[in-house]
Amino acid sequence: MFVAWSPAGEDVARLRQRIDEQIGPYRDEYVKYYRSCAQPDSPALRDSNPSVVVIPGLGVFGFGKDKREARITTEFFVNAVHVMAGATALEESSTKLDALPQARRADHASAFTSFHNYVALPRSEAFRIEYWVLEEAKLQRMPPEREFSRKVALVVGGGSGIGREAALLLAQRGAHLVIADLDAANAQATWADAQKLSSPEMGMAAALDLSSRESIGAALRAAILAFGGIDIVINTAAIYPTPDPSVANADAVWARTLHLNVTGNFLLAGEAARVLKEQNLQAAMVFTSSAAYR
Repeated sequence: MFVAWSPAGEDVARLRQRIDEQIGPYRDEYVKYYRSCAQPDSPALRDSNPSVVVIPGLGVFGFGKDKREARITTEFFVNAVHVMAGATALEESSTKLDALPQARRADHASAFTSFHNYVALPRSEAFRIEYWVLEEAKLQRMPPEREFSRKVALVVGGGSGIGREAALLLAQRGAHLVIADLDAANAQATWADAQKLSSPEMGMAAALDLSSRESIGAALRAAILAFGGIDIVINTAAIYPTPDPSVANADAVWARTLHLNVTGNFLLAGEAARVLKEQNLQAAMVFTSSAAYR
């Protein structure tokens, strides 16, 4: 789906409006395409949502049940563009397509469309490729999706303790993961183990200071850039010091504990809610206590 939008003269609100205006007609057109090409033995209609969206000034966005599928879909699209560009580059200025050798018979030629030196398949032929019976048989034999395969989870405190175990369990159940921890090395170590249960494309590690709104926002932005959004937020980060009241820095230790264990949850909930509101989603947020002692 191509979204006509001018980043120089139009704002994000206008972009959202354009997407809302185009997504419905796109789905309707896809259903018409399916019905016009389908045969009695054709596989059932698949998802009518666009798998690739092109927005000028922003880029190409791929969609799928997981990041791997989205990446492959987008690569196919980009490679198709390269084929079109290559065909056009090979064209001589005097070339005219008076005949289409791709058509088996002359009466088939009208079904083809061309642009300069590039000739596109008829829609019926493209449909036969998209809904190839053998491809459908392969899809039907694939294992079922895992429970969280379409979800993106931010696990704060994922470097150790309960957070680490939660991250590993989510990886095993197919989630996309952003494993965040104050100790970036521990977060990376957890992700190294988690990807063995999943795949390298399904997650990442991030440094996150729960006492800093800016740090929380940066981790959320990293999740959005990598996976397109956030669905689940789990926080297990906490400290449980036992300061000696007679020690001079006891007040500072208490203040830090309160800020991290209480205010940190408030900051995380606020930043996550902002993102989820932008996505028109309600959060699945879990706050628990991890056995972390400083």
